[in-house]
Amino acid sequence: MNGAVLACWHRATNRKCALKIIKDSNRARREVILHRKACEGCDHIVQILDIYENMFESKRCLYIVMECMEGGELYNRLRHRIDKPYTEREAANIVLMMAKAVAHLHHMDIAHRDLKPENLLFTNTSEDALLKLTDFGFAKEGNNEKLPLITPCIKACDIWPMGVITYIILCGYRSFYTARSGMIGTHKMKSKIKDGKYEFPKAE
Repeated sequence: MNGAVLACWHRATNRKCALKIIKDSNRARREVILHRKACEGCDHIVQILDIYENMFESKRCLYIVMECMEGGELYNRLRHRIDKPYTEREAANIVLMMAKAVAHLHHMDIAHRDLKPENLLFTNTSEDALLKLTDFGFAKEGNNEKLPLITPCIKACDIWPMGVITYIILCGYRSFYTARSGMIGTHKMKSKIKDGKYEFPKAE
């Protein structure tokens, strides 16, 4: 869901929330409905609190009220800790919260299909903040009656990035990278990924 995100406050409770405004479309509605369904009963999915329809700049839009994730993206935390990777204990806690979100989705027959540090948000800036998954633009849902369970190969696309993210959290850099950019670098990177060539840093 690409759109403007504004801070807002619930008048009755004075709770700070995030208001996302997106152009109304069938795709946007499908994403919002799937996200709202997915966040039920899971503390590690960003919660959608309410949804409204209205006009914005002469266009029909959806106003999605969500909990405010003031801790920012896991991606930004990793960038700021590039010289000081997480300890195994710290990493285990983050990976556990990520795994709980993915396990919840798979139990509901939903594959996220866009798992990355940018889509993992912290509730606040503290070190023990909750980590939550967001952005269901590429998510896919199975049908328990007509199509019992999404095929394992589709669900597996969530497992691979979990491993990559775990590596980055522990090591402080990507598992697959090249010194050069461009088409040559891309080809070399794809070869490394295909061959499973990666290294762990030496123990200190």
